[in-house]
Amino acid sequence: FDSVEHILGALLDISRFDIGAARTDIEPLRLDQIIETVRQEFQPSAQQKGLDLRVIAPRLVVDSDRVYLRRILQNLVSNALRYTRTGRVLVGARRVGPCVRVEVWDTGPGIPNDRLEEIFCEFTRLDTSGAAGMGLGLAIVEQACALLDHPLAVRSVVGRGTVFTVTVPRSSAPWHPSAPIL
Repeated sequence: FDSVEHILGALLDISRFDIGAARTDIEPLRLDQIIETVRQEFQPSAQQKGLDLRVIAPRLVVDSDRVYLRRILQNLVSNALRYTRTGRVLVGARRVGPCVRVEVWDTGPGIPNDRLEEIFCEFTRLDTSGAAGMGLGLAIVEQACALLDHPLAVRSVVGRGTVFTVTVPRSSAPWHPSAPIL
């Protein structure tokens, strides 16, 4: 049921983007809470594969949509874990001027430079050697980032790994340690 629900959710997201029905609710968000929630969700999968899932979640407040930002990170971490056979996945964030660059690093097989654009196409998977997935995750990431006006970038070295970065505006709202956990 979870797989079917995930597939239907992904298809619904894609259709909302395609018809222009996707809406955002931009608000100040504690980035450390979003990253920690994603870590808790994926830690069991990482442990099952023998991978080291690490997070560096600074106490920063960003302006974004809670649902879409979390979904972006979920898809990036899910892909990193899916294609990384040994080593680690690192999720972190760093200040870059008035923004925060959220990064997902992996020690997976890497992506050839001539195929980097292709990975964002719907139903496209470069490695079909047993890793489950439909090839929608990165299409959703790209469209959600465009909707939110959060620049998305990818760098990769074949045989060494890949890093995806999403640049999110820092909020002028103060960080509140007592804010509710997402």
